[in-house]
Amino acid sequence: MKVTQTQPTPATPFDLQAPLALASEHGRQQMAVALESACAMFRGFEAIRKIQERAAHQALQSHTDAADRLKKSNAPDDLMKVQANLLRANLDGASRYWQQLAQVATEMQAEIANCGSHLIQSDTLLEAAAGHLPGVDLMNGLLHGEHVNASGSGPARKPARASRTRASS
Repeated sequence: MKVTQTQPTPATPFDLQAPLALASEHGRQQMAVALESACAMFRGFEAIRKIQERAAHQALQSHTDAADRLKKSNAPDDLMKVQANLLRANLDGASRYWQQLAQVATEMQAEIANCGSHLIQSDTLLEAAAGHLPGVDLMNGLLHGEHVNASGSGPARKPARASRTRASS
């Protein structure tokens, strides 16, 4: 009987650039999401500030008008009319103000929530990592509903059902 020896294959060098590129891509996407969320928040703050400015201007106008009417009139029933008109204007203004604030806050929240969904390209990230890091093919397959074996090279076999037997005591 003849024994043959096989030559060991040289180890492939580990490419350090691939994990660094993967990590920097992930960081870039995270920063893009954070910045887009901040921009959405600042746009919402600007809209809120405009609503506050309009509300203050309308309140100034209605109070100035009320003061002018009181200065010009001496009739006792004008006082009640001015107060009633001012009360109605204040209640309408407050209601409109809070409705507009709620609408802007809801839109701002939806825009912030949407930032991550359209910026993160997880498929691109997984494809970039697939050839460089072990286990990424398996994770990518699981995310897309494919069944792959533990080596990531092909379809997995469905596990056979184990029959349960009771051990006698």
